[in-house]
Amino acid sequence: MIQDIRKVQAEIEGNLISLQPEVERTALGLAKKNPDMLKKYLTDYSVSRGETIVERWRALGEYLITKYNDGYVKDDKNEPQEAGYSEDWLRGVTTNRPASSRSPCGATRINRRGCSTE
Repeated sequence: MIQDIRKVQAEIEGNLISLQPEVERTALGLAKKNPDMLKKYLTDYSVSRGETIVERWRALGEYLITKYNDGYVKDDKNEPQEAGYSEDWLRGVTTNRPASSRSPCGATRINRRGCSTE
């Protein structure tokens, strides 16, 4: 999952960094000619960038929820592939909440497939 997050972070940061020289040039020009317009320009730029970033992170959140859903990970063809849960996570669930961690097959322990008779 972290690779998906880092990819979007790099995309957002890269866009902002590439725009920065032009934003600063425009701001310096406005500072000399029209300080009131400078305030409006920087405010509008900041608000629009902030809104765009929030929209992008929300879209990423929805994507992550659907891609990494309940022990499955969608592949490049959007097909779910069983990833399961780590043994540590499964052990923690059965240790901390033994009554609620009973699998549908009635086993008191669960493994990657859901049932264990061990």
